[in-house]
Amino acid sequence: MLRRLCVVLCLLSWDGLTAQAEEEPTLVTGSFEPGKIGLHATWVSGRVNKIDEGGQGEREGVQVGMVMVNVDDEDYSEARLDKAIAGNRDYQVTFKKFPPLPMEKKEDEVPAKPDFVFATELTAKTFQEQVYKVTNWTGIGKISDPPYYPVVLFHVSWCKHCKHSLPEFEKAAQTVDEAHQKGQLRHLEAIPKFFVIECDLIPEHKTLCEMYTGTNYPVTKLFRDQHAVHFNRPRMAQTYAWWATHVARRPVSELRDEDLVEVEKQRGPLFVLSAKTDDAISIENWREVALDYIEDYHFVYVKAGSQTAARLPPAPSVGVLGSGMEPLPFEGDLLYHDLAEWVNINQFEAVTDLEPYNGHTLKKSGLVVVTLVYNANTGAGLKTQFDFIAKQLRLGRQFLFATIDVSKEEHGDYLEHVFPLLSPKTAPPPRVFAFSGDGTYWEDPSFTDPTTISKETIESLLANSEALQDGSNSALFKEKRKRVVRFAMSSNLGLAITLGVPLAAVIGAWLCMKALCGGSDDDPEKIEKTD
Repeated sequence: MLRRLCVVLCLLSWDGLTAQAEEEPTLVTGSFEPGKIGLHATWVSGRVNKIDEGGQGEREGVQVGMVMVNVDDEDYSEARLDKAIAGNRDYQVTFKKFPPLPMEKKEDEVPAKPDFVFATELTAKTFQEQVYKVTNWTGIGKISDPPYYPVVLFHVSWCKHCKHSLPEFEKAAQTVDEAHQKGQLRHLEAIPKFFVIECDLIPEHKTLCEMYTGTNYPVTKLFRDQHAVHFNRPRMAQTYAWWATHVARRPVSELRDEDLVEVEKQRGPLFVLSAKTDDAISIENWREVALDYIEDYHFVYVKAGSQTAARLPPAPSVGVLGSGMEPLPFEGDLLYHDLAEWVNINQFEAVTDLEPYNGHTLKKSGLVVVTLVYNANTGAGLKTQFDFIAKQLRLGRQFLFATIDVSKEEHGDYLEHVFPLLSPKTAPPPRVFAFSGDGTYWEDPSFTDPTTISKETIESLLANSEALQDGSNSALFKEKRKRVVRFAMSSNLGLAITLGVPLAAVIGAWLCMKALCGGSDDDPEKIEKTD
């Protein structure tokens, strides 16, 4: 009987799979930005359970019941999605959508490619003439002010998101052109000019595009001063237009004394250079650093002898203004490399509130970020202690420091997605961990007391190979092992489940195999003679 039951269950499972295959699901691909993905799911399986209103998931048309199958064209895994969420570039997630009832099925409306009037279509040759040479040189070895700053949308013919972006890009080009005609952009050094190039139909285009895009589409960049500024925002006409004029602004502007009061009320940072007008080297180095941060921050200069300059060390010198900022003093000459390092650490508050929306900026710094996970309802005092110690250690200019309050649900979700071993569901606060760059973090379940933080304990954590999680296959295996062990050690029930579930599975499989491979219930040799 056991054999027959196993056979029936197998047949029923096959019938169910066959029935599902008759109604083949469709694949839906959405483009997401780093940070909160805007949906909730059973992360192990990738099945979507809830969509956040106004979030990225809703914007990309994700629906409850869809199942994630690919992240950037690689098979879906929770760790791979976490790495993309915590990265610094757009990524694509492909969902499997099971077919609706025939009466509910709708065709996906994709806009037609617009007839470009305000944006210009490029070829590989015209790209060199109208983009590369314009922003890199005008003669042999000579850099000069360009007639415009090219904004280029790289797209491919098969990409649904590219097709939606093209009309928005054309509208943005029209908006900027009209603003220019009205004289509203006189403050810019050069006006943004919009271009598009299709990357997949001509081999020369593909080679050129891959220099700037890799394999992701659509990609938009503004080219200026030998820099390529990457667009990483919602692809809407209003956003395209605002962003293009924002990153086309002067990298350094003058701060007048009468503006100082308003500046200090703003949440920082505002980077300030005090220099004499004839100090060309310091001013040029400051401008180069400002171009590196043109999308994120504002850089200004003040004239030596002004009211604002009096608040800084004697010229030439630099400082940071803005509410909540506690800048470290600059040491040394105002060289580009030293200024860049100083800005990199002073772009953050002494102790930063880690949130889903600024995690990628902290990672982009390349510095190790030592972080306290706490619950404001029960551990506010721990945060105060951590802040005090962190501000002392920060003087060493080796680490950044942050805190994250998991009494807020979205913060707990962020940890679960990006740093799964720090999820408050399995690792109750307080916890201290460190992260750096894309997909790398260190955690030790015994590191729970923020009062024990020191340069030595941080370095010990970073040197602990067992604590390192870097996205490698060995680290993924280590993560799964840690989660299983910690669940088993959390309670007697956890231990029973951890040991019992695989044992039950093995016994069940053995019984089924024994029944399937054993003799038939109707074997003549096993029928008792009755005559």
